Order: sequence, then structure tokens, then C-alpha cells
Amino acid sequence: MSNNDVQVVSVTKKELRFYLEAPSEERDYILPISENKAQWILEKPGMKEGDVCIVLAHSKGEVLSFAYLIPDILSTKNKATDHSNEKVYWMPQWWASKPAKGTVIATYVFNETLRAGGHRILAKAYEENADKFYKKQPFSIIRTIQRHTIFIALDHHIIIQKIPIVKHVKFFVKWLEKVSRKVYSWLNLSKVKELTKNLNIKYINQLDTDTWHFVKPFLDNDLILKDKDYINWQIASTQYLPIPWNSKKNNTGIVKGFGEKIGIVNYILQQDGQILAFVSFSYIGNVAYMKYCISSKENMTKVSASIYENLMKLKLNYIFTDNAILADSFTNELRTVYQYTQTKKSMAHNTVHPKLSGMSLVEQDGHFI
Repeated sequence: MSNNDVQVVSVTKKELRFYLEAPSEERDYILPISENKAQWILEKPGMKEGDVCIVLAHSKGEVLSFAYLIPDILSTKNKATDHSNEKVYWMPQWWASKPAKGTVIATYVFNETLRAGGHRILAKAYEENADKFYKKQPFSIIRTIQRHTIFIALDHHIIIQKIPIVKHVKFFVKWLEKVSRKVYSWLNLSKVKELTKNLNIKYINQLDTDTWHFVKPFLDNDLILKDKDYINWQIASTQYLPIPWNSKKNNTGIVKGFGEKIGIVNYILQQDGQILAFVSFSYIGNVAYMKYCISSKENMTKVSASIYENLMKLKLNYIFTDNAILADSFTNELRTVYQYTQTKKSMAHNTVHPKLSGMSLVEQDGHFI
């Protein structure tokens, strides 16, 4: 691969729209984001036409490295209508292909992404293999997060990853996965019924007025400013496209927006006509990612039981959450296969880091999976 063959492109919101509207034969590069996910990014409230969405390096029809940006507004007590000084950019993913790793290409894409966002960049939980790189960059820690992984069943992918030799008896490992799901479902059946009796789950696509009034007070201390339109964009199902099957190998760097088993579950939990919780989680394959778990501490056991029911119905094996109270509810009230925590660092470029003093980064901040 010659550096002379490599092109680096910065794609603004306006240019991304033109890309999606153009016939495929007129496109100069491959988009490293599924088209439905790209369309969802375009619909983000408050996004400007000149905001850069994607920086990518490509050569001969292959994406070598990319990063993408999501603009947001810091939540401040200042009620002024001009939020230009509070604008920041999340960098949810920075990726490099095997040919680009160990070269200057990925680093160049990273630096171009910083420049495109005016160095006002936030990274919520970067991969551990990038830790040494970030330590050499002008970034400071916003918060050290405890990421909880809760297994409600065995997962054959994880087992094969940990014990590669069992891939030769993959059918048996898949059978163990199914059996474990049934066993733990049976073990938790009576407890789940007890915790969810007299509760009503109302599935939703968007927040209505009553749900927004319930949710709003819980968001006052969030790092990022949120309103009803923002949350409705964040939980929109259009960003996920389930497909009947997927036999072709795809670029693993693509921001996941389609798959055989992908989607989002949004619901409110009610009792006696009163809203107890708002829950939203996405799922890809056999894993779920918590987006919103809004509830009082005293109701969290009921919430965890309702989430467990949904995970079982979808035949999911484990869930990621940054919500320690929710994680403890699973551990204390329900039988789970395994649970562990992993330390994740959230970083901010030093240009914007001083503005974050006293602010709280929470699960729903910077969550764009």
C-alpha cells in the first residue's frame, strides 16, 4: 500500500446528505457507516450543515481508517439561547484496518478529526488497546466508569473466544447456551413474577408528553443538554435495520446499523397508572446495550426484573450497563451466570476539559451505539 494512493476525506452533514442522495456509481468512496445509520445521524436535532460527521482514509475502494463525530451541547445552568460556547463533539469510534495499523494513516485520521471538531472532542469509553496512545495526547479524564457486564446465559461466542479448542464442537457449545438460558429462566421465574406483578409495560417508539415530564427531572445533572426531541432521536428505531440473513462478510469497521439480530426496545413501566421507569436498550447479536434506565432507586428491582423478561424473550445472553444500581439489582435479586466490571475511561481534549468541572457524565451521555 502506497501513501500516494490514500485519500483522506472530511464529510460534513451537507456532504453526507449529497452522498446518500447520489447514485452508487457516482460515489467516490465507501461510507464506513451503514446508510440507515448515516440517515439517522443526519436527523440529529441541532446539527449544523457544516458540522463534520466523518473523517476517513480510503484507497482503491477500501476503507483504511475512519472516525466519526456527533455534535452535542453541554448542559449548563446558563439559560442563554446561544450555546456556541458549550458545543462539543463526541468521537464514538476511531478505527483502523489491518493494513493501516502501525502506519501514520490512522494517526492522521485521528488528528484530522480533532481539527474538524475544533479540538472540542469527547471520547466516552475508548478501547483498552488505545490507552497508551491517549496518554500521549492532550486529553484528560472526565470520569472513570465501571462498565458492568451481566450474563444471564452462557454465550457460545465468548466461550470459544476464551477456550478456542471448543470451536471443534461448536454445536455442543451452542447447545449449552440454549440449556443455560432455559435453566436460568426457570430459576428466576417465580422471582420475576413476584417483582413484576401489578406492573404494566407500555412499549413506545417515542416519548409522549407524560413520559417526558417523568424523565426530565432525572436529566438535570447530565453532562449533555437533552430535551424531548433529543431523546426521541436517540432512541429512534430507524437507526437499526434487521435483515433476514447476512452471509456476506462485511467490513468490521462499519458502525453497526444492520444485522440479522439488531434493534431497540423502548418502554415505560407503570403501576396503578403511574410511571415508575423509562427503559431503552439496543441489541446487536446476543448482547444488549443499556441506553436509558430512568427510575428511582427504590423501584430498580422491579425495573431489573422487567429488563430480564425482555432479554429472555429476545434470547439475548448478556447486557452492558454503566448503571451500578441496576447492576446490583440484577446481582442481588436474580440468578445470573456471571457478572464482572471493567474500568473504562471517559476523556476530553484539554481545550474543553476545564468546562466540564462539576458536571456528571452518565450512561445516556454520548451513547450512540
